[in-house]
This record gives sequence, structure tokens and C-alpha cells, in this order.
Amino acid sequence: MDIAAAARYRQAGWWGTRSLGEVVADHARRIPAAPAFVAGTDRTSWLDYDTYADTIAAALVGAGIEPGGRVGVLLPDTADVHAALVGTERAGLVAMGIGARAGDARSRTCSVVPVRSR
Repeated sequence: MDIAAAARYRQAGWWGTRSLGEVVADHARRIPAAPAFVAGTDRTSWLDYDTYADTIAAALVGAGIEPGGRVGVLLPDTADVHAALVGTERAGLVAMGIGARAGDARSRTCSVVPVRSR
């Protein structure tokens, strides 16, 4: 880690002490209808992003995964994967990205936690 670079980032306000989940929740309160993600014609507001992350967190906690446990995430780069990452953080778990090339054999070793889609 470059200590000098980290100090510059903090000084510039690029790095702080809040988690990504806290930043998303703050945006959902302050600018709920503003777009958090735009992909073609698909728009996801900050409020929808925050709500979906909470839904995912609740599903993970409800599945009985122990705090600090690892959760595999295999999703394309859309608003859904970002909500899954924030939801995992909010549940006190660690997200582990699984690449699309991991294949069916790797995917079969993972448990699936059903989550209501947005």
C-alpha cells in the first residue's frame, strides 16, 4: 500500500471511513429517485438499489450463514451484482466473485440462496 497516495486520497475526499453500504443508504435518503445505475434504457434509482441490497442481506441472514462467512456471487456486471455485493456487506458476510468461466462444476459446489428479484 502506498501510504502517501492513501493520504492524498483521504485529503481529496475520495476515501473515507464509511462503508459502501452506508454511502448507498445515504444516497437513497438524500436523492432516492436519482439514477444509481444506467444501462441502456434500464435505470435503477438509489432507493431501489438500497432496497434490493437490504432484501439480499435479509435473505442471506435468513439462510443462516454465519457472520464473516463467504458468499459466492456469480452475476453479470449490472445493478444486480452491485446490490448483491452491498447486501453481502450489510449481512456481515464476505462476497467472493465467481467468474463466468468458472463453469458448471464450480457452480455445483455452491449453495443457492433464493432472493426475490427486483
